[in-house]
Amino acid sequence: MSAAGSSDGKYKIGGLEVEVKDSIARLTSNGSLAGSTLTMEEAFLNFIKKMAFQ
Repeated sequence: MSAAGSSDGKYKIGGLEVEVKDSIARLTSNGSLAGSTLTMEEAFLNFIKKMAFQ
């Protein structure tokens, strides 16, 4: 998602208005989930942590 890693706020993605709050992206029109705000770095660190690599 183009707002990945950004702070809370409103963004326009593919012509749709999305609000990010507490790292959760939702369409402002109906509250549906609008994608992930997870960055690649955060995903990698989660993988390392969950797989118990040291």
